Amino acid sequence: MAKGKRIPRFRRGSKIYRVEWNKQKPSVVEYEVETGSVLSIVVKDNKGREHIVVGKEMLQQFADTPQIAVAADFERICTDVIKHGRDTVGCLKSVVQLGDLI
Repeated sequence: MAKGKRIPRFRRGSKIYRVEWNKQKPSVVEYEVETGSVLSIVVKDNKGREHIVVGKEMLQQFADTPQIAVAADFERICTDVIKHGRDTVGCLKSVVQLGDLI
C-alpha cells in the first residue's frame, strides 16, 4: 500500500515557507498565515498581499522551515521525473540549484 502524504496544519500568525521559481532560479519565500481550515489557508506575503491556497498538493508545498520547503520541492521534482517522465537532465539542473538554497 502506498504511503500517504501528510497534509500540513499551520497556526494563525505563524511563518511558513515555500520555494518559488522565477526565471529558472529558485528562492525561498516567507508567508504569514492569516487563517486556515482543513484543506485551505490564507497567507500574506512580504508585500502584504493575500493569497488563498487550496488543495492537498498546494498545501504540501509549504513548510515550517526553509530547509523543509526545499526538501518538499526536491520531492516534487523527483515525482515529476518518475511519474510524469519529465526531462531528467533539466530536473538535475533544478536539483543542483535547490541545493544552493540550503
